Amino acid sequence: MRKFILTGAIMLCIGSISAQISRSRDVLTRSETEKLKASQAQAFEDCVEGVKLSSEAGSYKGINYIIHTEWTLRKSKFTDAIKLAIDKIIAYEVKGTNAPNLPILKNREIEFFFIKPGRKILNLSKTYSHESGAGADYTDLEECGVIVFTRDRYWRPVRKIVSTVEPKSTKTITARILHAIGHILHEEKLGEKSYWSPLSNFNLNFKKYDEAKAVSDRAAHSSKEFIAELFSYTLMDKQEAILPGNSTNSYRVIEHYFFLYGPVIQFVR
Repeated sequence: MRKFILTGAIMLCIGSISAQISRSRDVLTRSETEKLKASQAQAFEDCVEGVKLSSEAGSYKGINYIIHTEWTLRKSKFTDAIKLAIDKIIAYEVKGTNAPNLPILKNREIEFFFIKPGRKILNLSKTYSHESGAGADYTDLEECGVIVFTRDRYWRPVRKIVSTVEPKSTKTITARILHAIGHILHEEKLGEKSYWSPLSNFNLNFKKYDEAKAVSDRAAHSSKEFIAELFSYTLMDKQEAILPGNSTNSYRVIEHYFFLYGPVIQFVR
């Protein structure tokens, strides 16, 4: 079994989405930006307000991070999961790509907030109606368990990941971390205007339901969730379980991943 990256038709798709985005309203109005600032700030406060956190900074293979957690005596479990996630990103890195993931992650630290279960982490798209565009439907995905903040109240770029998880399974924690990092890499690759504008084609034209459903129920909710889910599943070595063999559907799912500007990774074939 070997890893590969689709080319040819994929590159045509990437050119196509660039053209689509250029024709859509890929700018944020001042009013939209102000609403996003407020919703990001409020959602983050809802996640961590009143939570007593112990913090510890670290670095692994050039990626700087800070862990904030209620689990004071179990920080090592979260550290192990972060390191495993970074190792997975390195293992699936594609040499020579124009947007390598590791260097992107090295340019700004990541803050992790690990909070005890029992506190609801509500999906921003449902609560604040902005993250995934007008076409997203999160009625059966109220609590997401992990949420990503890429902008602060002043719209400056940040990387904050909040998750409600117990320090038991390193793999479970790692999967959540990779899902969140998939969101971060996706936004930074696609660009903030296309990623956030509610009227960009990227947010409005998510019609590949069958392809997304093949990955997971969550992936079928929006373009952003589709990218983060497939990124996470693949790096957790689960691609063959969800996309078996050389099926046409497998090819279509991966093709759509690149069409939506997913972070470049090596897929198993």
